[in-house]
Amino acid sequence: MDDKGVCSYCNGEFIVTPDMYGYRTPCPLCGKKIDIFPDNKYYIDTPWGVIGIGYPDGNTNFIMRPILSWLIKKAVQGKEKLKEIGK
Repeated sequence: MDDKGVCSYCNGEFIVTPDMYGYRTPCPLCGKKIDIFPDNKYYIDTPWGVIGIGYPDGNTNFIMRPILSWLIKKAVQGKEKLKEIGK
C-alpha cells in the first residue's frame, strides 16, 4: 500500500515516495516546503526546535492526523512571524 501525504498548506493529497521523506521537502502540488515522515512518527519544526511525536506501537489515531497537521502549520507560521520580527 502506498504512503499518502497531505500538504498542510494546500490540503492536497499525494503519494509519498521514499526519497520525499525529510524536513522542508517541496510539496509536489503547491511547492511549499513541508516535513514528510512515516505515519507513526511526526516531527514538528517549531521556533524552539524540532519536537518528535510518535506512538510506541506504531499505530496512529485518525483524530491525531488533522491535529498534528494543524500544529505543524501553526509552528511554520510562528517561525515565519519570528523571522519578520527579526528584520
